[in-house]
Amino acid sequence: MKNLILNFFKKKGIAFKKQDIIYDLIVFDDLYPHPGSGFRFEEISYLLKNIPKSKAVVSGITYRDFNLPDDLHQLHIDGLIKENIDLTGKIVKPHGSININCRLFYCIFLNNIYQNLDWLEKYKIPFAFTLYPGGGFLIDDVEITQKLKKVFSSKYFKKVIVNQQKTYDYLVQNNFCKQEDILFIFGVVVPQVSFINDVVKSYYGKDKNSFDICFFAAKTSAIGENKGYPLFVEFMKLIAPKYKFVRFHIIGGFDKTVIDVTQIEDKITFYGYQEYSALKKIFRVVDLIISPNVPDKLGKGSFDGFPLGTVIEAALNEVVVMLTDSFNENNYFEDGEELIIIQPNLQDIVEKFETSVNDLYRFYTIAKKGKVKFQHIYSNDFQMKPRLDMIQSLIDSSSLK
Repeated sequence: MKNLILNFFKKKGIAFKKQDIIYDLIVFDDLYPHPGSGFRFEEISYLLKNIPKSKAVVSGITYRDFNLPDDLHQLHIDGLIKENIDLTGKIVKPHGSININCRLFYCIFLNNIYQNLDWLEKYKIPFAFTLYPGGGFLIDDVEITQKLKKVFSSKYFKKVIVNQQKTYDYLVQNNFCKQEDILFIFGVVVPQVSFINDVVKSYYGKDKNSFDICFFAAKTSAIGENKGYPLFVEFMKLIAPKYKFVRFHIIGGFDKTVIDVTQIEDKITFYGYQEYSALKKIFRVVDLIISPNVPDKLGKGSFDGFPLGTVIEAALNEVVVMLTDSFNENNYFEDGEELIIIQPNLQDIVEKFETSVNDLYRFYTIAKKGKVKFQHIYSNDFQMKPRLDMIQSLIDSSSLK
């Protein structure tokens, strides 16, 4: 497999250099600061603000994967710095020589660390990374196994962060790395602006006449079978004729051309991809989000995190969450009290929807309790503080002076 990052930089005449200035931390990312990727936006900004001698090298390569123009990347950088003056000079869009002299290099996703590995080893730079589902990571895949072995066997590997028990067990059971080299933090980083309650919630039966159901996911396959979109379409078609007051909201890369919904098109609003800052107004009227994602649909070993970041945003806005849990990752939320676990089949989803809509007091109690628990689990105290502590510890122990 070609090294996309190095080839991209080579074409632009960009070179990595170990110059005199030593940074404590260099973060690399291929999409930051795109406002649609909230977890990147929050985590990298937080690290840059809390580690004085730090910078982010941001290639923007992935903008092309979303068919976005290259100049939009610079507009997003300019907008971020305008609102965060303390980040001035800390975000570097590669050109010419890049000084990569640092005590620690950090990035998110397997693809990003693997594609930077050659120069990290050449210049003897210690590194850590987060191994989220996706981003090139599959379970029991021959090619991915070789990538993991190469990364973890590097003498410059220091720590890996994982957010799923399945990932933790997979690394340990297959001897990719030692247990003490893994930091397990359940969940994902969430923009803390999502915690600001400045939009008045509307409730079915009190403030509005419709019961509003949402599907929200990135489209990473032709019809979104890994996210459960075909199952959600079946669900819509089945309940729409019986429950005339139900309306549907679909956020992400799906529209009416993905799967035919002509017969219920008047009940659906398609929003496309949205910046996380725009979600509050949508979720203000949403009662329920259904996330019926299924593993192994993009190939053997593919899986999503539990829960999806899209679900978290909904829960923080007092939306009841119905979601699958294929690997029994749920050790933090009380099923039926703070969220609702579903099986990825039509019968179970319909039954749990009908139970909910027929007992609105219990339903909205779940929404309120869920919001409180999600606020705790996805606060920066829970998510970012242990990340920062780990990274600062690695910086402090670095032999680079």
